[in-house]
Amino acid sequence: MQNSAGRDARQTRDFLSARRVVALAAQEIHEFVKLMKELSLQNDFYRKAGARSIVPPDQKSQASNVLQRVAAGDQTAAKDCIDKYGALIWSIAKKLTSSDGDAEAVTQEIFLNIWHYAARFEQTGFSELLFIMIIARRQIRVYLEKTNQSIKSIN
Repeated sequence: MQNSAGRDARQTRDFLSARRVVALAAQEIHEFVKLMKELSLQNDFYRKAGARSIVPPDQKSQASNVLQRVAAGDQTAAKDCIDKYGALIWSIAKKLTSSDGDAEAVTQEIFLNIWHYAARFEQTGFSELLFIMIIARRQIRVYLEKTNQSIKSIN
């Protein structure tokens, strides 16, 4: 009887622990979705204002496979990757960290992780942008945990 009560208590504790994990994950997803919506609105604003792609049409096919080129060790791919995604990564890092120094440090960490994981890109089936955003989100979270900070609220 006591063994059954202990098992029930463990199951209840495990269930409550799992609920907390799910609640935290849901909160993080909510914050991430809010950020992506905001970035999408900014992108729409610039598009409506007449902004054009910074990548010339003849280079679009080359630019769309930056991660494949990084994985292959192409020397120009690093610069192309920074040119293509640097402003986006910086703006996300700046929005979620407390200072320019933190944003700069985490941006560097994100690009180091992009170089490190570029070879895995094709296996995921994700778009290049989604793959990079997943790395950015994870690295910002790791950086903030390492420096005992919390993600700035996105309003």
